[in-house]
Parts: sequence; structure tokens; C-alpha cells
Amino acid sequence: MMMMKTLIKVYWDDVKDVWFATSTEDKLDINNELFWFTLTNNYSFNDCLLNKDFRYTFDFYDNKEIILTSAISTKNEVELTGLHLHMTSVSIGLK
Repeated sequence: MMMMKTLIKVYWDDVKDVWFATSTEDKLDINNELFWFTLTNNYSFNDCLLNKDFRYTFDFYDNKEIILTSAISTKNEVELTGLHLHMTSVSIGLK
């Protein structure tokens, strides 16, 4: 059985003062709503735990499993890797 994966990018929108999620999928609104719903209901996630100076990329599997795949600083383009990315994932409630 093949899992369906959607790439979700999340960043802080300074103008609207909210976290914004985008997807490359045609069903952006559906994926966006399901993504936030899944984060808040299936994980111990709170958007206050995200750092506004980073943009995040998540793999969203079958609209039920979410994995953090990257976190990149918007100030200097430094990307978290290895243990730092894992610890970020844990700190935002995904593990």
C-alpha cells in the first residue's frame, strides 16, 4: 500500500500576524485545514512553539501523519540538520 505524501511549507506572515501554510497540491485549502487540524488534534502541538525566524517544511502523509523535514532560518538561511532538526521536531510536539 502506497502512502500519499503532501509537502507543506509553513512560515510566519508578518502582515497578517499568523502562521501560513502552503502546499503544492491542487487541494490547498483542504490540505491546509487538514494539516492544522491534524497538528493540533493528533500531536501535542502549539503554534507558539514555532520560531517566527524560521520557515518549516513538513511531509504530511495520508492526511494523518506529519514529519518535520526542514527548518531554515529566514535571517541567514542556515538550515537545521541532524540532531538540531530532531530536537526541533520534539520541541514542537511531533515526537
